[in-house]
Amino acid sequence: MKVSLHPAAGAELHEAADWYALEAGRLTASKFITDFEQARARILDNPRMGVAERAKARKIPFSHFPYSLIYRLGDGQILIVAVAHQSRRPGYWTGRR
Repeated sequence: MKVSLHPAAGAELHEAADWYALEAGRLTASKFITDFEQARARILDNPRMGVAERAKARKIPFSHFPYSLIYRLGDGQILIVAVAHQSRRPGYWTGRR
């Protein structure tokens, strides 16, 4: 199965990593990216493991940071539609396709 990243989700990932680099250092930013990659690997291993969300999406939390991957399942593909902070603007990503 293929995993792809919505352009807006990619921007969110980089914005959050940049924020961690500025506020907590490059090592923390690197750990954030690693946490993202581990969450991505978990959904690749078991695409249905995420909790059902609105707009036919699923959500899986990062292990060490207050973020979640929001993704949709398609024909042989997983589309990550958001890298969402868990305490901000719930559902803002629902219009992304």
